[in-house]
Amino acid sequence: MTGDDDGFTLIEVLVAFAILASALTGIYAALAESARTQVDLTLRADTLREAQSHLERLIAGASGPGETHGRYDNGTAWRAIVTPLPQFATQPGRPMPARIVLTARDGRGRVLTDLETVALIPRSP
Repeated sequence: MTGDDDGFTLIEVLVAFAILASALTGIYAALAESARTQVDLTLRADTLREAQSHLERLIAGASGPGETHGRYDNGTAWRAIVTPLPQFATQPGRPMPARIVLTARDGRGRVLTDLETVALIPRSP
């Protein structure tokens, strides 16, 4: 080439495209990870709201000891365990304290929320 040529050589253009492709790949990966994180956080927040409401319903209508399970509207599986605490019940015929544990898991089995409380439940006959 002579000194009066203007423009870029083919190698320079290819190197510039390679650098650009590399940068765009990194940006795309960061955006994809951000979107996955946002979806996961939204699922966790929705599940926590559902579980808190469910726990309040369990406390209000506690029917006795046992285990129940099901799914929330967002597809999250839940499991509730009501365990009596007879060592703290002193008067017969009165409600008994019970430990209530509510766990919600996603489709891969990861725990999204795990709530626990103690409430009074009716005594079993």
